[in-house]
Amino acid sequence: MVGKRGQLTIFIIIAILIVAGVALFFVFRGDVNEGESSGDVDIQNVINSVDICLEESVKQALYLIGLHGGYYSTPQESNELGVPYYLNGKTYLVPSESKIEEEISGLVISFFPDCLGNFEEIEEVDVEILKGLEVKTLMREDEIIFNLKYPLRITKGDSSSIIEKFSYSSPVRLNVLYETSKFIVNSHLKNEGGVCISCLLEYSRENQVGINMSNEGGVIIYELEDELSILSFIGDPFEDENYKFKFGVKYE
Repeated sequence: MVGKRGQLTIFIIIAILIVAGVALFFVFRGDVNEGESSGDVDIQNVINSVDICLEESVKQALYLIGLHGGYYSTPQESNELGVPYYLNGKTYLVPSESKIEEEISGLVISFFPDCLGNFEEIEEVDVEILKGLEVKTLMREDEIIFNLKYPLRITKGDSSSIIEKFSYSSPVRLNVLYETSKFIVNSHLKNEGGVCISCLLEYSRENQVGINMSNEGGVIIYELEDELSILSFIGDPFEDENYKFKFGVKYE
């Protein structure tokens, strides 16, 4: 009899634990749904709007960064078109990779508000911006990764969600072009103002990067063209083209 009572007690305890577990599951499930109800069509429309705007802002930023040698704010050492000098005489002026990442982030932030608007076209939800926009740009060998922190409270009826992290990856090989620019500048330094043309041709073939040069009054303007990176715009009349990156080398 004692054995049966012991078994019964164990079954009762197990049953209580199961009931408690099920209750806790539904309690915490309710909390998760409140914070992650992105399955709703209207909320998903908000997310899609941010994603599309991030992509467009990134593409515009990369286009301008390429024209201005990695800079958002034109440095003092540049020509009248904003093409920066990476070498002035023997002064090495190549920006760091982290500097270029910061400049790209700044451009994305400048484009983003006008691109996104205020979500008025999404009528079924109310969107509240909880904090300012933050963008982290990471240059990798075959891509550029953009991590966006933009906390939004999305309210629909009696439920609300907070969504704050978005990301986009661009296949532009900016890091390859950046490394090419350093190779060219170092070639000028080694050759005392000249440049090893055969070295550039070999480097160009190995990395599938076009290297175009033009002499503009004591300044060589380099335009690097990545044969493997295509930059296209959303709803823009410009045709897709290989990604380009410009910088200058100035003689004393």
